[in-house]
Amino acid sequence: MDCSKFSKESFEKIKKDKSKVKKLLRELDKSVAQELREIIGLKMEEIVNELNSQGHSLKRNARDEEFNETDFCESHGARTCGFRLGTDLIVSSGYYGASDCEEVE
Repeated sequence: MDCSKFSKESFEKIKKDKSKVKKLLRELDKSVAQELREIIGLKMEEIVNELNSQGHSLKRNARDEEFNETDFCESHGARTCGFRLGTDLIVSSGYYGASDCEEVE
């Protein structure tokens, strides 16, 4: 991940424009999430393969494939996911003057 566009200097240059800071923070969140999803996805594949070698039959949850690379389940009938393994990832960032992490008086 190239973090140069998220340098302290980059934030300092735009700190008076709250909308620009928020936009840069959203870009940072998105970039970090993408980087982490790649790593988490690879590790989840390893874990799922190990669980499957222990008798499970986990497969990627097709209905969530485009949204979540780490959702796996065993099918047991048309409506039921008998065993499921997944992750949820939340990335959040903030910057003084443009986030919810301000001091409360």
